[in-house]
Amino acid sequence: MTSNGNVMISVTDYLFLGSVEAAYNEPLLCKYGISSLIDMTNTSPGLVPANKKSDCPCACAHQTHFRSKLNIGVDDIEWENLEQYFGEINAFINGARKMGRRVLVFSYMGQSRAPAAVIQHLMQHFKMPYRDAINIVRAKRPKVKLNSGFVKALCRLEKRLGLQETDSALAVREATRRAESPRVSCGSVEELETLAVPPVVRGAWLEC
Repeated sequence: MTSNGNVMISVTDYLFLGSVEAAYNEPLLCKYGISSLIDMTNTSPGLVPANKKSDCPCACAHQTHFRSKLNIGVDDIEWENLEQYFGEINAFINGARKMGRRVLVFSYMGQSRAPAAVIQHLMQHFKMPYRDAINIVRAKRPKVKLNSGFVKALCRLEKRLGLQETDSALAVREATRRAESPRVSCGSVEELETLAVPPVVRGAWLEC
């Protein structure tokens, strides 16, 4: 099992996003206190290849770990009706959050299904436009690539929630973007301040 790259990122203090490798890494889940899982792989545990599962045992003091799980059986295809699960996904996430639990949302590659679920939660819970939500996720997991059907579903959600940016807001955003070029100071480049986002969980694999 490879130890390179990010298999999991933190999106908020209670919400994590990852691939199937993250869900089958017991030491990783224990290290970050993840006790709730949303499985969007649409793959039974017995069909997950052995090389996707960590064989490192958990070294914490707990002999057993109980984790609640929500299975969402969707495929990564553009005509999949992901919207029908938004309410169920958010109810599970919010229930865990209120109990002080951390949630990992994962799909097989962690590139389309799980990110779409996380993005819609950011939009609904934080009243965040689609563009802002996907930018936050992509800033920490650049490999995210939603299929076109999921993008359309999120745009419909944005419209229903009334979160679309007005023409004037878009103009302000574009003007701000153009103004935010790096400044040279004392021979170094000063990065302008940008929207703060939660830290990335880097190098998540643990050595046995």
